[in-house]
Amino acid sequence: MSSLQDWAEEVIAEHAVKSPFAPENGKDLLFKVGDDVIFTNDYGLEFQLKVIGLYKPKSTTALYAMGYRYHVDDSCPWMPSKESSLRAASL
Repeated sequence: MSSLQDWAEEVIAEHAVKSPFAPENGKDLLFKVGDDVIFTNDYGLEFQLKVIGLYKPKSTTALYAMGYRYHVDDSCPWMPSKESSLRAASL
């Protein structure tokens, strides 16, 4: 069984080849700090939250390579969220 370190290195290497996520793909991020968003979790539950920060590690991490870009005001604000889990909140 491989370790978490091996997995992280594999994800980072795959990201280095594909670079599929903004801003690496030349597209701007969809949201900015202060935007109201709807977060959909893995079970389909939706929560209205606010973007409170952008995840910008000093070097590429497995989370960053998987598309995690935004910190939102949920119960774990230190854990970034994927752009694909967010949509603009219509107020």
